Amino acid sequence: MKDDSTKTKGQRTQEHIIEMALKLYGKHGFANTSMQMIANECELSQGAVMQHFTSKARLLEAVRKQVTASNHRFVDSKILPTDDSLAAIRKHILYNLDWALRYPAEANVIILTYETAIHDEESRDVSSGAIRLGTERLYRFVLEGLPIALNKCNTLILRFTTFK
Repeated sequence: MKDDSTKTKGQRTQEHIIEMALKLYGKHGFANTSMQMIANECELSQGAVMQHFTSKARLLEAVRKQVTASNHRFVDSKILPTDDSLAAIRKHILYNLDWALRYPAEANVIILTYETAIHDEESRDVSSGAIRLGTERLYRFVLEGLPIALNKCNTLILRFTTFK
């Protein structure tokens, strides 16, 4: 992410729109937040907002990307390279819940991702992609832990068979 001094006015405006949209989604919900409400909160015309985001779905996509990046930074900072896969999965779950409690408006956007994947034709592809990304992150932890789990199972089987 660029530092504010190197951003164009357009980039700063886009970020401001995303921040205000997130604030309003948290306060009123996505369905009850209009582009006009966002424009008013930004002290811009609706046309100016629409120049940056051509539809409510495109704005939600930008908000979702920012929220996902925020979530990943927070959770990933808690998982250590030395953690085994079980510890990584536990931390992933624990710190996602911690993040959701700290940032409820952002957590609502994640929940909205699941809703739009099911109910909103326009946002379905983007929402499904975001869900797929989250699934892949957990799947990676599981795959990394498979050899350890198999080794433990083999050890238990050996102990059991030698015990007989």
